[in-house]
Amino acid sequence: MAQLFVRQGPKLGATYEVEGDEVSIGREKTNDVCLPHETISRFHARLIFEDGAWSVTDLRSSNGTRVNGRKIERETLRHMDEIQCGEVVLLFMDDSPVLLAEEGAAPEITQVLSSSTIRMLNTKEKAASTDELEAINRGVVLLFRLSNEVGACRSLPELMSKLSEAAGKALEADRVVPITVEPGGRLRPWFGRRSASNAVLAEMPISTSIVNHVRREKAAVLSEVERDERFSGSASVVRNRIGSAMCVPLASGGRELGVIYADRIAPAEPFVREDLEMLAAMAMPVVVAIENIRSAEHLKSERERLVDQMKLEHGIIGEHESIRAVIDLTERVAPTDSSVLIVGDSGTGKELVARAIHYNSPRSGRAFEAVNCAALAPSLLESELFGHVKGAFTGAIQDKPGRFELADKGTLFLDEIGEMPPDSQAKLLRVIEQGELRRVGDTRDRTVDVRIIAATNKKLDRITSEGKFREDLFYRLNIVRIDLPPLRSRGDDAGLLIDHFLARYCEKCGRKPLVLSVKARDLLLGYQWPGNVRELKNVMERLVVVCRGDEVRPEDLPPEVRAGRPHAAAGGDATANLADVEREHILRVMAHTSGNKKEAAAILGIDRSTLYSKLKQYDIE
Repeated sequence: MAQLFVRQGPKLGATYEVEGDEVSIGREKTNDVCLPHETISRFHARLIFEDGAWSVTDLRSSNGTRVNGRKIERETLRHMDEIQCGEVVLLFMDDSPVLLAEEGAAPEITQVLSSSTIRMLNTKEKAASTDELEAINRGVVLLFRLSNEVGACRSLPELMSKLSEAAGKALEADRVVPITVEPGGRLRPWFGRRSASNAVLAEMPISTSIVNHVRREKAAVLSEVERDERFSGSASVVRNRIGSAMCVPLASGGRELGVIYADRIAPAEPFVREDLEMLAAMAMPVVVAIENIRSAEHLKSERERLVDQMKLEHGIIGEHESIRAVIDLTERVAPTDSSVLIVGDSGTGKELVARAIHYNSPRSGRAFEAVNCAALAPSLLESELFGHVKGAFTGAIQDKPGRFELADKGTLFLDEIGEMPPDSQAKLLRVIEQGELRRVGDTRDRTVDVRIIAATNKKLDRITSEGKFREDLFYRLNIVRIDLPPLRSRGDDAGLLIDHFLARYCEKCGRKPLVLSVKARDLLLGYQWPGNVRELKNVMERLVVVCRGDEVRPEDLPPEVRAGRPHAAAGGDATANLADVEREHILRVMAHTSGNKKEAAAILGIDRSTLYSKLKQYDIE
């Protein structure tokens, strides 16, 4: 008797009897198998029985029909084939044995069943005796127990050990050896089950001829090996006196995962069909467990790759003694939980240092959250940091966690901390000291464990003495202070950074490496980089995008780099103060970009929010 088992989709776990000569599948209720899902056509597919075999035919459905992952129009079905209609997966089960004995082989000696799991009990059939019922119940209990155990396994060694132990006991086998197909197609046997009477059996080679037969035919084998002409001449069979063996495939969606092999050493009683059914039934939860474990391992590997990539991308580049001192201090402070205050001009890489600290700390596996305190209005900053509850203010349509909660067990980077309003400073101090916060509009406190890294381009100690920043908060943040030097004071580091970013953006944009002409390199090295590393990085990206040839020439450089005068006031007035120089340079860049603030901020190497503040400060329209 054939059945369809819903493995994925609506009516998950439902079983449909496949009776008669035709069975229709579709969304309409008139179908023999009705599957109400939007990816299923009204009349999607039809199963047809003819010439002693079942086949499935696609009825020109919108999303197609697949068998074992391959799109088909018509396909003959075998036991345990996966039929996918849209996003619904059905398992076709036909527990009728298929005899595949070679010419001259006796079918009563060797049975090959195209299965990986066989129905333990058909409720329409009556057990012949109490003993049979007890045996069936024991089998069901063993399968239930195995399913629970393998579902909790988190590694392949643990899974294979559980399988070998359970199958060995249930089948009274001398050996149970799961074999997995590793990446690249290599087979890996997992020797675990040992006979109580002979501890060296696990080291004996198994019958590779049986394993290869199962892999080739994609069908299970039950054999009295000594009397089976196909396998009796195998060296391992003769040497190890293997009297009876069976092997079932492990597959998912047409992909080979491996096999489970079991044998008994002569003169033990041979395995019977019920033993093969039990081993095949045990294979089903194992297949799911293997897929889950490998998916988890893949995700873990991918995460580790991304973390390594982040560490690489956020590595600090430079050989000047000032930046080497920064790297040394960063390495020493990273393993701790101490608060860090990073001080430096805009574009010197304060967030880069903060990320380097995080990704080299014990908190690297948790979130890194960054907030620019100057980019948000005071009313929004607290909601951003501490979160809010539904109805706390107009527009608060649902509860929302703040950055502190998102960074729990991780790191919170507070950029431009000197711009934080006094009320927010008090609440921040409470979180740092007590590890508790309260969402805007809430009535209860929440506990968080967050490391704080703050940054500023201001003289925070000076504005603290002026009463513009809380003194107690300053001391809590200033546990470890890291001062970042401007790029113009880092000697030859500009050349290292130019080469690094040029190569990086060429690779990112998929173009051949660019070569700097001697004149272009001299201009780049002679430029003072008022926007520091950020401005240099943006210029290198621009060159990769706009340069037409394979060599960067002076005419490819931005006007301010060619002019080489961003650090001097108009007319070269040596008596101009710093504010006049900055205002004049901003005016020049704004004129160059025709008032485009986004492009101007990129050239200046500052955030747009900082540019807006500067425009307001210098009364520039």
